[in-house]
Amino acid sequence: GMSPVMMFYNSDIQHRDKLCAFAHVLRRNRRCTDSVIDVGCGYGQLASYLPDAPYLGVDPVPAMVAAARLRYPRREFVCQDATSVTRGAAWALLVGVLNSVPNAAELLAAAWRLCSTALVADVIHHGTLPETFTNLNRFRPGLVATYIRQLGARRIEVAARSKYWRILVAWK
Repeated sequence: GMSPVMMFYNSDIQHRDKLCAFAHVLRRNRRCTDSVIDVGCGYGQLASYLPDAPYLGVDPVPAMVAAARLRYPRREFVCQDATSVTRGAAWALLVGVLNSVPNAAELLAAAWRLCSTALVADVIHHGTLPETFTNLNRFRPGLVATYIRQLGARRIEVAARSKYWRILVAWK
């Protein structure tokens, strides 16, 4: 079955903590009518943390989208690469996605294109994970912020942090 461990989390608790942090950022900033696009939604777990949000989950892996549709039948999920998605939302979310894809800059630009209000993404902070974790990207948050500013962000904030990751909010 689908689990956080298969998505590079050490445990259910670690995954839940990250989802709670994203949900908290949205509760603090999102208007109740604002729509959300969850880019790289996996099996859709974030949908359960946003019960009132107009929600679209996007993932390129058919098995993930099928699992998401089974778990959350009242939510919309599409099997598509984010770079080809045309339907946007007020908020674009990248939960744990940039850390595990080969095209992080391209995906970040695609998510930026899809949002009209803000982009929320987490990055693993460079130098915090052991070198044995070779399958995960690491970032210098300042360089990520510079890249997002080049995309057109008017404001960027670090909305949450842990020992290993930072959640960035980039406002249009």
